[in-house]
Amino acid sequence: MLLLAAAAVAAVLLLRKGHRITALGALAGPALPLLYLAYSNRGGPGTVCRSTATEAICTDEFAPLPFLLTGVLLLAASVLVFSVLDRRRGN
Repeated sequence: MLLLAAAAVAAVLLLRKGHRITALGALAGPALPLLYLAYSNRGGPGTVCRSTATEAICTDEFAPLPFLLTGVLLLAASVLVFSVLDRRRGN
């Protein structure tokens, strides 16, 4: 939630000052950590155990779907905004 709030504030500030293309980084930037969280929690939700020949390690993992959907949404929004701004600039 903190990443989303920071991305929203950065996008609003950058859009108000006229740096519209730069604001796309504020939208797309938080997508990478969210997609990494989705990948690292791909076995969740709940307790996930992994074992090797010598040990077993159990960890609690979150549900990956909210992280995945939010990351993909931020990435898609940045691509959509870029294409809209590119069309306006080209006309």
